[in-house]
Amino acid sequence: MLLASSAELVTLYLALELSSYSLYVLIPLRGRTREGAEAGVKYILFGAAATAVSLYGLSYIMAAQQTTYIAALAARDWSWAASPMAVVGLSLFLCGMFYKLALFPFHFWCPDVYQGPATRRRPTWPPCPSWAPWWCWCAWPPCCTPGWK
Repeated sequence: MLLASSAELVTLYLALELSSYSLYVLIPLRGRTREGAEAGVKYILFGAAATAVSLYGLSYIMAAQQTTYIAALAARDWSWAASPMAVVGLSLFLCGMFYKLALFPFHFWCPDVYQGPATRRRPTWPPCPSWAPWWCWCAWPPCCTPGWK
């Protein structure tokens, strides 16, 4: 709900992180096995790396465009000639988000983490943070059109 109703990049980032925190606990819950512990450590380390890349990109976007509101960012010039720092920041932010959501081409860590949790929890946890961004893609187009208020 928070992720789908986010109107700025900071809220989007925080909502995605909040949806991931419960999984940081659920994945290594089967910690008695080596696979469960390994999956938990990999998920936490890869999540931390993706978070660092996303925050680094977000800082570039904030420095170059002076806003984090999605509607205001849609109205800005995103060409390489106008603001290369913003393009690099957007690339880093999207790389971190795609890595965290296991979207192509950042999905190589996902099978290792899928093997870690117990079998009865395996089908329930992956959709939680992965379906929410699709709601965002459905909710954002109206605010990205010119003249939207």
